[in-house]
Amino acid sequence: MHIKINDKPVQGDQMFRKEVLELSHAHIERCYQCYTCALGCPVAFATDFTPNQIIRMVLAGMKEQVLQSELIWMCASCETCAARCPNDVEIVKLMDTLRIMSLKGKPGKSVKDIPFMHKVFLKIVENCGRIYELGFIMGMKAGNPAGLMNVKALVEDGILGFKMFKRRKLAILPHRAKGWQHVQQMIKKIQEKNQSQEQTK
Repeated sequence: MHIKINDKPVQGDQMFRKEVLELSHAHIERCYQCYTCALGCPVAFATDFTPNQIIRMVLAGMKEQVLQSELIWMCASCETCAARCPNDVEIVKLMDTLRIMSLKGKPGKSVKDIPFMHKVFLKIVENCGRIYELGFIMGMKAGNPAGLMNVKALVEDGILGFKMFKRRKLAILPHRAKGWQHVQQMIKKIQEKNQSQEQTK
């Protein structure tokens, strides 16, 4: 996929560029567009942009396009790109930073459910120290009122859920992991740190 840029100079948001550089510490300024990250990315085929294109767009100050892109949410954080990068660009750190920034704004329509999924997932992990599958499913359904009106999908999900329950793959009640309090404390510390950083801006 090619990014079309007119012959006219791109009037990018340089404050966005500066903010990403400062928050991510990903050293994206080292990127010389060798495409190694794009060739190794396991999700690049299914997204709107490749990792190297996102880097280029950030450096160009293309804030709206970057924060509404699919890639920042579909990134699997597998670190294949970072491991293969000849200039040690920390692309996973960049993606994490862009996700946080996207949540503060308005994610693109094609990925609007993914940020909500992250919130539901983290809330369950905070309370249980691990994922609680049934609670996760119910949380996702509750966050999508339109989906609750789809009777056919609800019946299919119910049948699948019953099959998983019979095979002991789906627990009815949540189970807290050993040391779940430590996970809860860690998440709260991160949230407090983020809040303090916001207040100092």
